Amino acid sequence: MSDYRILMKIILSTQNQPTEKTQHFRGEEKIAVPDSLQIVKYPDDVEYYLLYLDKEGNELTDTYHDQLEDALAQAEWEFSVSPEQWEILEIVYDLAIISRCLGSSRYPAFSRNGQAVTYRRITQDS
Repeated sequence: MSDYRILMKIILSTQNQPTEKTQHFRGEEKIAVPDSLQIVKYPDDVEYYLLYLDKEGNELTDTYHDQLEDALAQAEWEFSVSPEQWEILEIVYDLAIISRCLGSSRYPAFSRNGQAVTYRRITQDS
């Protein structure tokens, strides 16, 4: 399962400790805390997946999300990942996402500024 496009990623730091609001299991065994997260899309899918990876980049588990904002919210819920912490690898040009962001103050639109990832709230006047 490596034919996906990586849109965003983050290496979790000490400020991104698990909130314990969600726990993942494989059978009866609790899955280890991931070292990094990625938001990905598979070809021909409109949905997003939040991947939980170990130190070597192996997938521990994933969660499925209808919208990019939902994947971002899941990472925030579980690990207190703020929008500006994500490294954007591929810009998603999707009119539906842009339209939703126009009215969303929680997940403002992202822009890339060299290596630094910044975000800003989009207004109808922007």
